[in-house]
Amino acid sequence: MLFRSFGAVAYVVLATLGADSAAGLTAAALINAYLLARAVNLTAAAVLSPGSALLRVLPLGDETAAYIHLWVRRFSNIGIYGYFAAQAIVYAGLPVSVRDFILRVLGLLVGMMMLALVLQSRPQVARWISGSGAQGADGARSVTAATGRRLRRRLAGLWHVVAILYVLVAMIVWLIRPTDGGRFVLNATALTALTWLGAAVAAFVVRAIVEAIFRATDNLREQFPTLKPRANQYLRLLTLACAVVVYGIAFLLMLQIWGARSLDWFATRSEEHTSE
Repeated sequence: MLFRSFGAVAYVVLATLGADSAAGLTAAALINAYLLARAVNLTAAAVLSPGSALLRVLPLGDETAAYIHLWVRRFSNIGIYGYFAAQAIVYAGLPVSVRDFILRVLGLLVGMMMLALVLQSRPQVARWISGSGAQGADGARSVTAATGRRLRRRLAGLWHVVAILYVLVAMIVWLIRPTDGGRFVLNATALTALTWLGAAVAAFVVRAIVEAIFRATDNLREQFPTLKPRANQYLRLLTLACAVVVYGIAFLLMLQIWGARSLDWFATRSEEHTSE
């Protein structure tokens, strides 16, 4: 009720000041900041419900829900109010360079907050990634399941390194492009996720094809009992080589997405051979 009342009164004041005046534009920026930050905080409170487990949408403990809600409030308040305040400075008549400087400082502040969050959450997230490691009732372990568990344990020990590198890259991009750096980081992140997801699917398909092509028949296994271990030895090397190629291409695409122009070298080499 208070939220809606503030919005109604604020827009009445905005209409009185004039939407096209400097005071009106400044007031509009601050009003939008309050409404957006309030909406984000209310949504987070409704989803996380730190005060009542019965109303909580996500399967989280009370402490975890309160912790996430606290950080959502910190990020939303600092990020939203800081961004709109920087825009209001331009409406008030100050140079655009002042706004860009404030946005760069804001990006550094938010980035340091994200680094602090990653370091604080390191053990909890590592436990969640590694999982319980429970086995089936018969205690059997398939090769695929064992490989998956090893990968999860490695990722649990390295996730914070990847997250820190990501935050540092995002901070550098923000310093270089303070006005559209956030949009660039979001687009690059989405494309990177799609790239690695496609690489994982491609590696799985290639592995299945290779195993189907080089699988020994039942007659050959009966006739040559030692053939399967020898074939599997080279099959593992071949599947590993295919995986390296697939993920290497994904890595080059990721660098290209983030502006490193990793594919330009191949284009340059191709033009040189064509000219020759």
